[in-house]
Amino acid sequence: MIEEIDVSICPFKWWASQESQFPILSQLAKKYLAIPVTSATSEHLFSDAGNIMTIKRTNLSPSTFEHLIFCKRNW
Repeated sequence: MIEEIDVSICPFKWWASQESQFPILSQLAKKYLAIPVTSATSEHLFSDAGNIMTIKRTNLSPSTFEHLIFCKRNW
């Protein structure tokens, strides 16, 4: 049985300490925990929204605006 994991412990250190017990999972954790977190998708969405909703287009209804964003992101 594994002891409860303290949430304040660095995941890399925990997996290093558990490597002998979980050799394969440890390797996978090192590989996938190293992937940086990004908000690129949301940044692109806000960028598209800013390009569509300009000063000249402020009369768009919310529904039309949502449809334009949907079409732009799913084209």
